[in-house]
Amino acid sequence: MDIHRFASLLRSRAAALAIGTAALLASTLLSGLASAQDKPIKVGLTTDLTGIAAAYARSQVNGVQLAIDQINAGGGLLGRKLELLVRDSQLKPDLGTSHTRDLISREQVDFLVGPDGSAVGMTVSAVAKQYKKVVMMTIPNSPRITTEAFHPYVFTVVPSGVMEARAMAAAIGPGNKRIAFIGGDYEAAHQGLKYFKDWLVKVNPQAQVVAEAWPKLGEPDYSSYITSLMSSKPDVIFSYLWGADLIGFVKQGKPYGVFTKTKVASLVFLDDLKALGDEMPDGLIAQMRAPFFSIEGDRMSKFTEQFRAKYND
Repeated sequence: MDIHRFASLLRSRAAALAIGTAALLASTLLSGLASAQDKPIKVGLTTDLTGIAAAYARSQVNGVQLAIDQINAGGGLLGRKLELLVRDSQLKPDLGTSHTRDLISREQVDFLVGPDGSAVGMTVSAVAKQYKKVVMMTIPNSPRITTEAFHPYVFTVVPSGVMEARAMAAAIGPGNKRIAFIGGDYEAAHQGLKYFKDWLVKVNPQAQVVAEAWPKLGEPDYSSYITSLMSSKPDVIFSYLWGADLIGFVKQGKPYGVFTKTKVASLVFLDDLKALGDEMPDGLIAQMRAPFFSIEGDRMSKFTEQFRAKYND
């Protein structure tokens, strides 16, 4: 399949999923929360405000809070205000479990929003299933969340890791035979490489992954990983690093000629681009998840303006 057509299909399917899940959530609210008009509708958000995902998590919390403020300013839902309760899971699955359970059992939240990291997302989803609470995933996208660990209470508005892995394979597989991989040693990266390899065989049977590097999340020193990757003489490096890890890799990789001696492809978020600024190397093959500037429509434009005005971001 042509990569441009594939990307178009990915965007349309993601948009359809977002609209469908939003409609389902609204329907649930309208049918199940018509009573107890004096109580706020509580939304629990367990996210990763500490660690490599901190910038993402701050933007996530700010975006959810702005949406809630706007809904409340318009009279709320069925006359009830919304209230956001936030917990910091620090990219630790055990904290994701304990915080989510506390939000449900002690704080009595009505709905949940998922974290940043997929490993934490898996635990948050498991608790949601146990207590039969709807949880909306906005960032974690391990394929296991919506396949083997799927349950009727979990929804997602992001493309599955399968979709992203296949899109990356379709983008860099043809024309490149030697591919090196680097990704954080955690859930989504392992799943991403698995599905990347599966699709790579289809788009270029002669291509192979010649090196794999698995630094821990929050790794401060990438020198040994960089030299190992470069020694494999790759045609392209596929990075599944993100957040502070991607920023560190980019900054440390430049003196080794990573971005001049070979091609690099990576999942990239807006916060990464902002943090790197002029240090972001030219020619990077970037994959992004529906950045706001690619989504057309008055509602998105207005929300973006309001977000920037409120948070100076």
